[in-house]
Amino acid sequence: MRRSSLLLAGLASCVAALGQNTSKYIIVDQFGYLPDADKVAVLVDPQAGINASDQYAPGKTLELVNARTGKPVFKASPAAWNNGKTDHQAGDRGWWFDFSPVSDTGTYYVLDKANNAKSYDFRIANDVYLDVLNAVCKMFYYNRCNSAKVEPYADKRWTDSVDLMGKNQDGECRDVYDRENPAKVKDLSGGWWDAGDYNKYITFLYRTIPYMLDAYEANPGVFTDELNIPESGNGVPDIVDEMVVELRWMRKMQEPDGGVHIKMGVINWDSKFPPSEFRGERFYGPVCSSSTIVLSGIFAQASLLLRQFPAYHDLATDLQTRAVTAWKWYSSNPKCDTCDNGLIKMGDADISVTGQEKIATYAAVYLFQATGDEAYNSFLKENLARQEPYIADNSDAYLVAYHTALLNYTRNPRADAALKRLIMDGQRGNIDKVTWFYGWQDTLSLYRSYSPDPSFHWGSIMPMCATGIVNHMAIQNGLAGKPDAGFTRRAQNVVHFVNGVNPFNTVYISNMYALGADNCVNRVYHEWFNRNSKWGDSKTSIGPPPGYLAGGPNKDFKRDGCCDGWCSDQKLCAVDVSAAVGQPVLKMYIDENYAWPVNTWQFSEPAIYYQAYYIRLLAPFVRLK
Repeated sequence: MRRSSLLLAGLASCVAALGQNTSKYIIVDQFGYLPDADKVAVLVDPQAGINASDQYAPGKTLELVNARTGKPVFKASPAAWNNGKTDHQAGDRGWWFDFSPVSDTGTYYVLDKANNAKSYDFRIANDVYLDVLNAVCKMFYYNRCNSAKVEPYADKRWTDSVDLMGKNQDGECRDVYDRENPAKVKDLSGGWWDAGDYNKYITFLYRTIPYMLDAYEANPGVFTDELNIPESGNGVPDIVDEMVVELRWMRKMQEPDGGVHIKMGVINWDSKFPPSEFRGERFYGPVCSSSTIVLSGIFAQASLLLRQFPAYHDLATDLQTRAVTAWKWYSSNPKCDTCDNGLIKMGDADISVTGQEKIATYAAVYLFQATGDEAYNSFLKENLARQEPYIADNSDAYLVAYHTALLNYTRNPRADAALKRLIMDGQRGNIDKVTWFYGWQDTLSLYRSYSPDPSFHWGSIMPMCATGIVNHMAIQNGLAGKPDAGFTRRAQNVVHFVNGVNPFNTVYISNMYALGADNCVNRVYHEWFNRNSKWGDSKTSIGPPPGYLAGGPNKDFKRDGCCDGWCSDQKLCAVDVSAAVGQPVLKMYIDENYAWPVNTWQFSEPAIYYQAYYIRLLAPFVRLK
């Protein structure tokens, strides 16, 4: 039976001031809202899924209360969402409490007097997302490879000595196909760990560096030189310094003829924590067309930004030269999408030939801008008409950098006029055609942030963020019209989704309690923050550092069976993951960090590309204090 009142619905997670119970079904962005933005709390009555037996019906009038004074500043009636229908993606029905008229800076909560229940506290302020941005950028420092994490740059809870620099590791990495040849030993130290493992990939950076570059270009003034990393205080924004760490590692992966090795890592999986304890031998993979064209584009785009900083002028020149050399290698060698045979664990780093063609278009845009060489413009004119110069649907969410490049091309004074029209007409036409992807529709999602069912796969946080990024791109490029038909609202509400406006009332970023969140991801799947380590859980131990973005809900989650005696830990066979199975797609997530065979990395593993997508999404809405 469904329980008959809010007070019996398991909502009393903590007792707040004035005796109200904090409700997990009065949902807000836990960091807060910009003063001039829409501000809407989502009130939830579960209908299907793991919490279907819970029940909530809000009072006729709700209040927004100043948390400092305890006095109400706004009252209104909640409005039923979509005529009381159930959101099939969440298995919930609900109401919206719109308190957008309130713009005064302060800390507030939503109060339902009839049920003696309140939301988490949150702020309204111009700088409400500044600390969040800094935390998700600082994650890259903690994910640096071959780098000691030491005070004062690292919090003492997350210090560690130099990692993966022992015998046959990153300083003396070997060719996976010619392991005993001393002539092929390479120093491939530096850069970032890719995700929750300690491997490093070139091709996956196409989902990372371009988004960080685009985030900086979207709002450069909010990226500070004060993240407390070793480079802080050098007069260059720390996000730029952090990208340089990765760019310098990428240079080591390039051969003198321009070709680029696809990845490096281990061939025998072994889990050790902290990272300095990992002794696995490291190997690099072959030179591939996919990795070569990715490096070409990233180096060309990065060179344009680095020119702005005198400290990096020489590096910018070098990257441009290397981008051209990589382009020549890619253009004169066969294209291959079966380069990665899986010898180096774990991820398959191949990119389809079609995908490589789009990345070549991305690269040509920035090579043309960087060098002025008309040959790249000719390439675009000859090849782009065969591609779709617009975002066709959410399946292209992983290629937002490609579409950003096309729109950037249209602002190049030397761009071909006909090609500019093709790009802009394609973008405008797509806005009219793919209506769910652009602008605002009240009925798409109770939680105010929509992505179609197929996108809730491993790493679903990326396509969700992409919907917001694309809507901001439309505004940025004059495609949204005036007023912008809800494009800003659409992008902002994706920010709110990550920041807690979702069925779990959970911030999908780790350990943000000191920065204003009340309910965060507590466990991420990461070799350092292993479940069995002292960093495994923010609630019961130290937990991971603030700022790691989890992968999000995954409708394809599947654990492996291993109860035939060859599991290293038979207790894992008994782990209950039923809470993540057979749920509405938005509820297919559990806050766990079990490794194989339980496989909760399919929800909770962080990755540098998830971070980059969220940084690109968030940056336009960040303001300084």
